[in-house]
Amino acid sequence: MKRSVSITIVFLLLVLTMSSSAAFAKSDVEKARDAANKVVFLAAVGDPQQFDNGLVVTFKAPASGQRVQEPVAGYYHFDWWFPTIDGVSCKFKNTSDQVLVIKWSESAISTGSFSGVPFLDGMRYTDAGNPSATPDTLIPPGNSVQKDIFLPRTEFKSYWRVIGEPIPINGSVQLNLAIKVVDSKGAYQYLNLQVPPAGIPTT
Repeated sequence: MKRSVSITIVFLLLVLTMSSSAAFAKSDVEKARDAANKVVFLAAVGDPQQFDNGLVVTFKAPASGQRVQEPVAGYYHFDWWFPTIDGVSCKFKNTSDQVLVIKWSESAISTGSFSGVPFLDGMRYTDAGNPSATPDTLIPPGNSVQKDIFLPRTEFKSYWRVIGEPIPINGSVQLNLAIKVVDSKGAYQYLNLQVPPAGIPTT
């Protein structure tokens, strides 16, 4: 009788241990989220980029997320879930004596063969990539503005998300920004911003 009771207790303990382990095991989307949180610039950011119209640009951090797609070799993924690079956070400072306006609707963010109008923080996901719904950013003299700038690809799967770029293993994602800036006299320039490559450190 005692032996039977002991065996039953051991069996119940094993069941509880297995259940507990399963309960605390991370899902694929959680693993992808953890990996996305490790995304950094893989090259030195360097000094802020200064332009002759008085605009000074500082890259603060890459923006990351997760996407669902069929598994592809050579990229970080957890089954169908991929950590991604979705955009970049930038600080814009106006050191001139004129108001500067960034015309995002006439600007572009690109990676690889994809290019589109930047999707900005504060916009609706359904307006991503729509020039007429993309607001300007006005920067008075001596002022700074920080903006999160994303690829204009979005989808709704349980919740809205940016469809970012999968991250190569032992590689990086290169984003490019070309922005139109207009001063208060109507003079304008197209500025090519050198965004540092981003990825997941291997060490």
